[in-house]
Amino acid sequence: MKRAYDSGLSAYFNRANRNNHWVAVDISSAKGQVVIRALAQESDILVQNFKPSRLGKYAVDHEPLRRANPGHVYCSISGFRQTGPNTHKPGYDLMAQGHGRIMSLTDEPDRAPMKVGVGIADVMCGINASSAILEALFHKCRTGEG
Repeated sequence: MKRAYDSGLSAYFNRANRNNHWVAVDISSAKGQVVIRALAQESDILVQNFKPSRLGKYAVDHEPLRRANPGHVYCSISGFRQTGPNTHKPGYDLMAQGHGRIMSLTDEPDRAPMKVGVGIADVMCGINASSAILEALFHKCRTGEG
């Protein structure tokens, strides 16, 4: 039996991906869109981090999936909100650290700001998303709606 520490993958990766199940789907294909819709009908939660309106192009965004499964919880994560002037931009941890000015905490005098050691914006985003998902699941238990 191959152990996690023999895999060549980092402890951080193994911890963050523990018990995850992966499916590779091409959402630009009709077959991939059918797969996404079927998964959404059978699942409780879908988390996506495409730029806003990207999944609407393929009819696998919140509204069509909600109609197919009203109890479905849909978590959409984007770097620059769902609406606004920067909505079209992708979001990365490094950008969030810079925009959020957290890099000013780790810089040195007379040097450029430095990235925080871990992807703190990504980590905190995940924590906040999981909290929101738990609240949505609680709502679902009370009302039947996702």
